[in-house]
Amino acid sequence: MRTIMEIKQILANARVPYPHILMDELEETQGEVERLDKELSDAILMINHLAEDKKNLLSRGTLKDSIIETLTKQKLEETSKSAGAIIERDWYKNELEKVQNTANKSLELSLLEMWHSQGIEEIYKYKNRIKVYRREGLIRYELFTDITCGLLFKDVEDTANYRDATPEDYKVRVDVLLNDRREELEETIPADQYFKFVGPDGEVSGLFRSNDEQKIEDQRQKMKFATITLAEISKDEFFQLAKEMDI
Repeated sequence: MRTIMEIKQILANARVPYPHILMDELEETQGEVERLDKELSDAILMINHLAEDKKNLLSRGTLKDSIIETLTKQKLEETSKSAGAIIERDWYKNELEKVQNTANKSLELSLLEMWHSQGIEEIYKYKNRIKVYRREGLIRYELFTDITCGLLFKDVEDTANYRDATPEDYKVRVDVLLNDRREELEETIPADQYFKFVGPDGEVSGLFRSNDEQKIEDQRQKMKFATITLAEISKDEFFQLAKEMDI
């Protein structure tokens, strides 16, 4: 089993951001568990010495069980705290992966839109380099180098991974990838909600939109004691009002 220091070193070498406070707490917890483990060993040695003393009122087994039970409870409490910290670390890691994946997809979408606008129809990958696919005899120039070594365009097979593979075997249409990225991002990025500010006389005084539930709730709280209310509207109505109000 790796120590916390080893985990921190692995994350640092991989340049993966991590919560320093949480990792420091995990390291302190591990040290405390090791300390308690040593105390348990010392206590067992002490029991062996006390058991040899005939004047001891408690039997060897009773004394040993009593001390072990007390120390075991302490160790279980420390282990429970450590497990909770590990669960929190794993949650953070999963959230970080989600954010990184969304960022990667957004970058891919921007690149695909640019290539599509320039009339590039098909691409292929060779040694983490994205190249334009063109028939034999025409120049196949490089478009993009993936310095993440495979984290981008995972659904485009790298021809270097297959023996005797040719670009034609693993070429991919840009428009297909473009549609896939748009659908994937629609699933990960919350849709906007649209609102209008309405005065006591029913007149619209402003517009508001957000895909962040917390921001929406904060805005509702601001309006709670005001004469102006926040009313949810459709996307079409929002842009129609924006046009009329010249926003």
